Amino acid sequence: MISGSDVVTQAAQKSETQTFNYVARDASGARKTGQLVAPSSRVVSERLRADGLFPVEVNVDDGTGGQASTLDMLLGRGGGLSQRKQSELVGRLATLTER
Repeated sequence: MISGSDVVTQAAQKSETQTFNYVARDASGARKTGQLVAPSSRVVSERLRADGLFPVEVNVDDGTGGQASTLDMLLGRGGGLSQRKQSELVGRLATLTER
């Protein structure tokens, strides 16, 4: 019989990872760049913060030298947010630009 933890472990093993290029700043403001392999840009940002860095830009490296921006991924052009979440994001951005 398969337990719940076995299902979670199997799902984690099947999750796809991608290579992400990042630009971050350290506590002194110095610019740091690099690459991380992770399942999502959110995980990359979390790892950078855990290392004391402040993410400025995180892009998926598509392997051809071109990059899809984090915004493209969030807007579903890279497997990101649901339609509802996209609407919320656009609404919040519109509110910010009105100020």
